[in-house]
Amino acid sequence: TSFLIVPIIYLMVFYSLSPFVAVFEEDGLKGILSKSKILTSKNILLVLINHLCSFFIPIIFSSSILITDPKLKFSLSIVTSIPEAIFSILMVLTTANIYLYLSELD
Repeated sequence: TSFLIVPIIYLMVFYSLSPFVAVFEEDGLKGILSKSKILTSKNILLVLINHLCSFFIPIIFSSSILITDPKLKFSLSIVTSIPEAIFSILMVLTTANIYLYLSELD
């Protein structure tokens, strides 16, 4: 399964803007995917950094899994769920702003 890592990262990065293309533009499926790839190609590093941040947010806030005390684990999971939700919303807004920024670079 390790041979799938590179294609998965490629798909994750280059087609990550597809939902925003589908919402803001009226293209068919092929047009959505190609437009997402074109937009991402304009600034791959920006999209990659955005995805790395999106990837690490759940990992950081899921550290409560390592705690064995049930009461502390429950309390910590409640306390960390609020910032995790806020950061997840911020990442969606950031991705939308990246889409708008890359669209204006035409």
